[in-house]
Amino acid sequence: MSLSKVSLLPEHTKFPFPLLDLKRSISETPTPPDYIIASLGLVAGTVGSIVAPGASGKSLLALQIAAQVGCGLDLLGLGSPKKGKVLLFCSEDPSDIVASRVHALSKYMTSDQQLDFCNNVVISPCIGSSGNFLDDGTTANKIINSGSENFRLVIIDTLSRWHHGEENERRDAAAVMRQMERIAKTGPAVIFIHHIGKSSDASSQNASRGSSVFVDESRWVAYLKVPPSDKPDKLIHFGVSKSNYSAAFEPILLRRGESGEFLKVSSNKANVANVIRSSIKEVPVDDGDF
Repeated sequence: MSLSKVSLLPEHTKFPFPLLDLKRSISETPTPPDYIIASLGLVAGTVGSIVAPGASGKSLLALQIAAQVGCGLDLLGLGSPKKGKVLLFCSEDPSDIVASRVHALSKYMTSDQQLDFCNNVVISPCIGSSGNFLDDGTTANKIINSGSENFRLVIIDTLSRWHHGEENERRDAAAVMRQMERIAKTGPAVIFIHHIGKSSDASSQNASRGSSVFVDESRWVAYLKVPPSDKPDKLIHFGVSKSNYSAAFEPILLRRGESGEFLKVSSNKANVANVIRSSIKEVPVDDGDF
């Protein structure tokens, strides 16, 4: 029997959920994943997270990733992604702090990159006025209706300010994830910035604070790992602890620039591995951020 004569379901059957076109899947070459940043394995239409201790620079890292996608500024050494629009919600820092960080990064940009950044990156300093992903879809609808399908990337910084639930409660965590998945379904990748649990190893896949749902249902999880204060190198480790759609990402070393920006130090695997092995304990966790 040829594929053209195969029927997925009996005629007139109304199936209440989406169906994969199996005949097309077999007969046509599949479309490769639409990577937002290929080296990281971050794919459009999915939800991922970046986890780190307090005061480690999560918000600045989010801004740098926004600049990487928006204008091609590659201070992290991740490669040049396909440029596109980015929507960044900054719900922890006042607008003047966010503006000072943009100004610091702009010094690394060419004039063309500055123009691309202004045209492609939308930043909402929404401290005190962020949404609530447990409001029966109202917040997600506002983001979707604002044209989320036109963005390559949406970043939620920081997740704890975008819901009123209990992070350790699986039901609340799952409901929050469903709303971010609704946004991702319109096209962009969605990254939420999140804290790690106290005394957790940031590089562990289970370091994320709260319910395991936040990790289990993320398709991609990256981390910042800050060495103990008594370590002479003072280097930050950036890696990916979970990636469903790519090979393993080798961790890289970062240092802080004059304005706190992250700058790649080395991609030498042996050097990175040695430094990471030398970091035995985590820095204390607090509620702040850079």
